[in-house]
Amino acid sequence: MPSSPRLFFIVPVLNESPNIPRLMHHLEELRASLDGQFECRIFFVDDGSTDDTSGQIMRHRGSLSVEVLRHESNRGPGVAFGTGFAR
Repeated sequence: MPSSPRLFFIVPVLNESPNIPRLMHHLEELRASLDGQFECRIFFVDDGSTDDTSGQIMRHRGSLSVEVLRHESNRGPGVAFGTGFAR
């Protein structure tokens, strides 16, 4: 049986803790709108956040397939996207 095509999202974040619940809600809606046509995976690259961004992502992931990749210090969006693509 062929598997569904895969759709990957790379989301770089830096100190976005207050915005994570809303973002995760919208990602859940997006996944639902795809009606199972794709296997969706979301890679968050926490680029050195000093707030609880990574914790908020994990607390609000629901049934989403989520992985958090973390930089200990801010390295910029280019490096963050590179980390996501490398994964």
